[in-house]
Amino acid sequence: DSGRQFWLIGVTLNRTIKNHYIKLEEKLRQGYHVRILVVQPSGTSIAIAASRHYALASRDANTKAAESLASLQLFCGLKNSWPNSLEIRTIDNPLSFGAICIDPDLATGALYLEHYPYRTASDSVPKFILRANDGYWYEFFKSEVIAMWNGGVEWNCSSTSE
Repeated sequence: DSGRQFWLIGVTLNRTIKNHYIKLEEKLRQGYHVRILVVQPSGTSIAIAASRHYALASRDANTKAAESLASLQLFCGLKNSWPNSLEIRTIDNPLSFGAICIDPDLATGALYLEHYPYRTASDSVPKFILRANDGYWYEFFKSEVIAMWNGGVEWNCSSTSE
């Protein structure tokens, strides 16, 4: 075990898992411990997250919940292959930003952060990178990421049909 970590945090991570499934598999093969955190697919938090979209047609909570469930199904497929290397949690919070965290506890750690806008015509901006040697803001966002993780509950993959 290399002790290396890779975390993905987002509302549904739908775009991420579709576009980077192979990269995630590679990280697991390389011995990374992977943590996934998405918004609970049922309830008000997913509806609030959906309501942030600029396009009215994108604000449907049921569509956003379906995206989340589709992502969870793909993550659960990976968990079946690497049960000790992949953790999946959901959180009952709409999240204000998404994150990719690479080795957050190491001196070489990096946080790739993406702000979720409210009904603006732009994509998620700003997107920025913080490195462990950035000090205060790295530690600030790292502690928030850890708090979000700790606020999540383990996802039961058997409840996600494959």
